[in-house]
This record gives sequence, structure tokens and C-alpha cells, in this order.
Amino acid sequence: MFDCYDCGEDTSVMNEYYMVWDALWLQAMPDADDEMLCIGCLERRLGITLTKWDFTYAPVNQGVWPVSDRLNARLTNDK
Repeated sequence: MFDCYDCGEDTSVMNEYYMVWDALWLQAMPDADDEMLCIGCLERRLGITLTKWDFTYAPVNQGVWPVSDRLNARLTNDK
């Protein structure tokens, strides 16, 4: 249910459940908007390293649930 569309890892087990802005998501996943991607696969598809400005203000991005070290690094990176 929460498997990464590209690598198959369970994003809920990885603690990589997040929300990015729709325009950014559509760049990476134009035809599969109800699928999941881990942070690594999303960044690979986009060719960038995400920063906190790429994530919405949804509660899931505000420390409501545990996050991986990798996701935390992106959520706190303002560059």
C-alpha cells in the first residue's frame, strides 16, 4: 500500500511519508498521482535534492509522525 513506485521499498516502514506541492509531484509522476515514492526516488526523477520549500504545510510534514533521517534532512534544509 505504501510501496515506492520505483524501488518497491515500503515508505511507511522507512518513515518517508510526506507531501510535496502538486506541481512538483506532477513533474515526477505525471500519470500516477496516487502512487508513492521514497525521497530518493522522487529526487532521482526530478534531478534535484529537495529542500523544505518543496514540501506542503500538511501536518505530515510538521513532525506529527516519525520521519527518516533523510526526510528530516530535506524538511530542515532551506537552501
